[in-house]
Amino acid sequence: MLSKSDEEILTDRLRNWGRWAADNQHSATNWIYRMMLLSGEIKLSESDGTKVDLADALLVERAWKGLPQKPYRYYVAKWVLAAHYAYPKLSVWRFCQYMHIRKREYEDLLRLAHYMIYNRLDQHAAKNLAAHSS
Repeated sequence: MLSKSDEEILTDRLRNWGRWAADNQHSATNWIYRMMLLSGEIKLSESDGTKVDLADALLVERAWKGLPQKPYRYYVAKWVLAAHYAYPKLSVWRFCQYMHIRKREYEDLLRLAHYMIYNRLDQHAAKNLAAHSS
C-alpha cells in the first residue's frame, strides 16, 4: 500500500501527465517538438494556471507505455489510468461501456493501475540513482 505522501506525489505527477497528454495529443514525443518546448518557442496551454512539467510528463508517458498489457485486466487498468487523467471529460459510464467492464470495477482497476505505474516510476528512479552514484 502506498503511503499518503507517495499517493499525493503520484497523483500530482499523473495530473501533470494528463494535462500534457490532453494538450498536445502525444505530439511532444517528436524530439524537434520537445526542443522547441524546452527553448520556449512553443508553450503548452495552461488552462487552469498550472504549468506542465514536460520532463516529468515524458517520464510518466514512458512508464505508462511500458505497463504490461497481459493479462487483459492489466490492459484495461492501463487504459483506465489514461482515461482518468488524460481524458477527464470522458464519463466513467461511457468508458466502462466501451471497455465492457462494470462501473464498480473502475475504481479497483484505477487502484491497480496506480500501483503498476508507481512501481515503473520507482524502478526508473532507482536506475537513475544507481547510475549517478557510481
